[in-house]
Amino acid sequence: MEILAPAGNMKALKSAVAAGADAVYLGAGDFNARSKAENFGKNELRLAVSYCHDRGVRVYLTLNTLVKSQETEKALSEAKDAADAGVDAFIVQDLALALKIQKLLPDMPLHASTQMGIHNAYGAAFAKKAGFDRIIFSRESLPADILQSKEATNLETEFFVHGAHCVSFSGNCYFSALVSGYSGNRGKCLQLCRKRYTLTDGNKSKTGYMLSAKDICLLKNLSILEKAGIDSLKIEGRLRSPEYVSTVTEAYRKALDGKVPDITNVKTVFNRGDYSQAYVIDDRPDIIYDLTQNNIGSYTGNVTDIKGNTITVKGYKSSDGDGFKILRHGKEAGSAVCKNGKIFYTDSVKLGDEVRLTKKSSLERRTEVLISESDKREKIENFKVLSRKNHCSISDIVLNSYDLPCNNTNSCVILRVNEYTDKRLYPHTDIIILSPALYDANKIKTLIKDFNKPALLELPVEARGKDCDILLDIKDMNIFDGYVANNIYALEMFGDKPLVCGEQMNFLSEYKCTKIISEESAVAGKEDIVPIFMREIFMNLTHCPSRQLGYTCGKCTERPLYLIDENRNQMPLRRKKLYYCYHELLNSKIKNISDRLNRDIHKRLLIDARNIDGKKVYTALKDPYNLRFDEKTETRGRWGKGVK
Repeated sequence: MEILAPAGNMKALKSAVAAGADAVYLGAGDFNARSKAENFGKNELRLAVSYCHDRGVRVYLTLNTLVKSQETEKALSEAKDAADAGVDAFIVQDLALALKIQKLLPDMPLHASTQMGIHNAYGAAFAKKAGFDRIIFSRESLPADILQSKEATNLETEFFVHGAHCVSFSGNCYFSALVSGYSGNRGKCLQLCRKRYTLTDGNKSKTGYMLSAKDICLLKNLSILEKAGIDSLKIEGRLRSPEYVSTVTEAYRKALDGKVPDITNVKTVFNRGDYSQAYVIDDRPDIIYDLTQNNIGSYTGNVTDIKGNTITVKGYKSSDGDGFKILRHGKEAGSAVCKNGKIFYTDSVKLGDEVRLTKKSSLERRTEVLISESDKREKIENFKVLSRKNHCSISDIVLNSYDLPCNNTNSCVILRVNEYTDKRLYPHTDIIILSPALYDANKIKTLIKDFNKPALLELPVEARGKDCDILLDIKDMNIFDGYVANNIYALEMFGDKPLVCGEQMNFLSEYKCTKIISEESAVAGKEDIVPIFMREIFMNLTHCPSRQLGYTCGKCTERPLYLIDENRNQMPLRRKKLYYCYHELLNSKIKNISDRLNRDIHKRLLIDARNIDGKKVYTALKDPYNLRFDEKTETRGRWGKGVK
């Protein structure tokens, strides 16, 4: 298996190479998902590629953000420069951009970014038809689904084995974008998931870092990934230090070579929450660490003595430059640093407090030594350049788009409902989209008998394991006029049915299909479906929030769940159930852009009745262009503004 290490700058890149990486991934320019990293300029990229290739290491460039139509030429120019520099492959999220790259650089291998959210064999099959050589599976993927994907497509497979775990499903977090305008899908996430919240169902409540996921560490689980057919082990961390890169890379190198890695050093360089194994060994894991949201390092000991502004930690061998965090009952209480053989603390410290090593000066020195040795390494002659293996093209894929039964003169109003929606709303719409809380074939069949309208089924973002069987059972009933896709697996699984691309397909630029515009979009065309009245989805959660309140699987709360922020905004959590349960974190405010619409352009209007008072929905249905805007309870989202 390949070890793929992060390179946020030149020193980190050298650290990765020195520690035994087979490949590195890096960003250059404006279209990579870590805009806060130093990244690489045009000339520095050439030097980086040369350095790596001289030492037998491959370089993958991240072009893994969503790209607006007006940015396409710039993105393609950066791709051309990177190809000229000799990078081995591009990591891409945006399907429209991938299509243009395939035309511009037909021999360049493309890797499907984890931001595409590929997590089952149907998504993998679509990626193969679209011309990708490698799939980077979402962190939520199950080993059995990865293996099935590998066997069905024989594409290269990649998986994140270490580092930060985004709590929202890969590619479908809109929290930062909708609250601030800074889009995680464009590399500018403000990490609102790392803030404190209160989770409550009105009966039980808990306050802490309720969305802060533990870091992933799969050092002890590599055999499971090997059996699942994983070809590349990816380490997250383009924003982390060179010593993090070298220490973690070296640990995975040792593990693959049958040696014992130093897990203490790995924890020291960065450890959020004492790690999880994602969904690799448990399909319903505890991935949240709500006590603190940052690095807690490795356990060193407890405070045994306090004298002035110094502390004593039994068993610690002093090393100047070492840094510490001090925890009390798991929460941060203070920090400390070793100077002149003594540990000086700040903030509050008590006897018995837990001391965690978060900076080890010897690891920094070791990294410098490794880089020096790597710099002197004999160059490899005639490094073999990768060539594209999969010559399929996105241009060959023709989506079976659903034709809305609307003319160009009158508006077409679409109502999105679930089983809790007031049936009296149905006669006041032209089309109904069913987005059920429970995906059960028999119950859905009964439910749509009352529609008496063209009916579409909204497909969930995730379909893992037995979820796919449930969706296929519904498909086999053949009772819907079409389907709404929110992940590329649906384009394959339901490819023979009329499709609408949902807003969570994330199209910010032109792509030929009937589509509901993304919530990150600022404008819409005549053929687009525009959500005008709804609660926006902030996050798609794979883990179970109810378990954080102490409920067990199958005995979860029937009460409404809310997440409350520091400003006392109450954000509903909406549950979806297939075989597995999922939750959508919703905006506390209702999006209403009725008074901002252009009647001559915006004729395909979507009103979402879920989690909104039925009387308000009725008012919107009766006169969608003249709905009064309430400054206190409503928002216009990113309409007219877009995202950065």
